[in-house]
Amino acid sequence: MGISSFLRPESRESSGMFVPDGAQFKELTDAPPNASINDLGKHMGYHPDQIHYYFGDNDPDSEIRGIIFELFSRNIIMVGTKKTVTTINKNSLTHFTRHLTERDLINSYSVSSSLNDGIKNKSLSSSFLARVLGMKGVERDGVFYSERLGLYLYFVDGVLTDFQASDGLGKWAKHFKQINSDIIDAFEAEARRYWGSDNKQVMAEINRQADALADIPDAMQNEYLPLHENTDGSYNFHMMLVCHYEQPIMLDEFLVINHGRYERVTERELGDTNAYKVGRFVYIFSAEGDLLFSDLDSAA
Repeated sequence: MGISSFLRPESRESSGMFVPDGAQFKELTDAPPNASINDLGKHMGYHPDQIHYYFGDNDPDSEIRGIIFELFSRNIIMVGTKKTVTTINKNSLTHFTRHLTERDLINSYSVSSSLNDGIKNKSLSSSFLARVLGMKGVERDGVFYSERLGLYLYFVDGVLTDFQASDGLGKWAKHFKQINSDIIDAFEAEARRYWGSDNKQVMAEINRQADALADIPDAMQNEYLPLHENTDGSYNFHMMLVCHYEQPIMLDEFLVINHGRYERVTERELGDTNAYKVGRFVYIFSAEGDLLFSDLDSAA
């Protein structure tokens, strides 16, 4: 369903747009002509970064076409309907949003994207986020924890300036944990095998591998996957990017990423180069630490 059908249904009996009026809804009659969803949000006093929209199940028989909410919340800004609708039926609203879950409102990937947009545009105030997230005691300056987001939010002069995961997981690690926690569990098990109790390095490796997986074409169906399988059945996605997708890497980074898993290959050294083996591949670095090439180990 296109945005135009959400904003401008075909019948002419009403504007097809309704806004909260106490416990009820009233028809919006002064909306800008041919307005987009963002235009309607602005008309109601919201920055585009402060809203999200929900199209339901795209049921063509539904009187409700879509709802504009405040970001991260079920606070209704506007309801779009067919133009045959002249009043909003609360039962219709309940039915329309019956499949709207907390996960839809608080999705790890969309949360990160929304917060980054808000930081860039300086559009998310401490008072707005405190209200939609149900946070108590939030002030204009400082660091405050959002239980719903699982994030620490940083404010300066009443505006969001940064955020950080309380569990240390980055955007993609949180995303994969949400859809399949086994992926992150495997990353952690592999990292702890070599980093032990060094939680900072363990978390860095989890985030690094999750970021790499997000960049891998076809993800877990990638054709090169068997070439980078670890002994425990997990995969080294970062080195897959290096070997097959021209991901740049320097020697010092290589040694950290593959901590405990590489071995020096002295018989492959040529001149001032340095050779290291990880898994089934050999990596040749210059004396300056630049990766010259990587190749399957003929003995693997």
